[in-house]
Amino acid sequence: MESVLDERYNLVDLLDPPTLKEVCQALTQCFGYGVRVVSLEGQEMLETPAKNDFCRMVQNDPMKSTCEEARKKMAKAPLDAGQVLQSKTACGMRYAIFPMIHQLEIMGRVIVGPFRSPEDDVEAIKSSLVAKMIKPVTARQIERIPAIVAEDLKLQVRLMSKILEGFLFINAKRMVTTRLHLQNVFSSREEIFRSVERQDSGTDADREEIERLKNMF
Repeated sequence: MESVLDERYNLVDLLDPPTLKEVCQALTQCFGYGVRVVSLEGQEMLETPAKNDFCRMVQNDPMKSTCEEARKKMAKAPLDAGQVLQSKTACGMRYAIFPMIHQLEIMGRVIVGPFRSPEDDVEAIKSSLVAKMIKPVTARQIERIPAIVAEDLKLQVRLMSKILEGFLFINAKRMVTTRLHLQNVFSSREEIFRSVERQDSGTDADREEIERLKNMF
């Protein structure tokens, strides 16, 4: 029997959605932007969106299709270990994308945003949206989007990366421990049955009972 220590896991195996959601909600509340976890194939596993008027208006505007296209592109952007990508969308907002790693292997990606740079011109963003949206957002709504300097973003991404790596490590350890226990139980069970079957003194009733017990597992 192949040891569970030799098995390879994907992101779905290592996720504990209820607990991960709590972790991502805490990160969203701490930094003010949404957190989205995506598989290597681009499948969205979990999202804790930021609550802001800007995104709410975009979602209720024909520009929503442009936003959705940008989301799909970010979910499948090429990404290397240790790399952090930044993406600026058509609405002028920024997102950061970084890998979710377990044992030096990329398991998925994390997309955080929207945020803006303190250097971004709020009035310029507002003006560019006039021709794109039915009901353009106000400068005040744009200003409520977190403004993050580059150095702070690096620190935030590093912190989130370590937290999520630890989350995957704990879940992987729990899974391996459980599977090793089950593997040992079934190995012991097979050995007991083989030992009993080798005894010639068993009656037909004994053998029937053994078969019945086997079928219970």
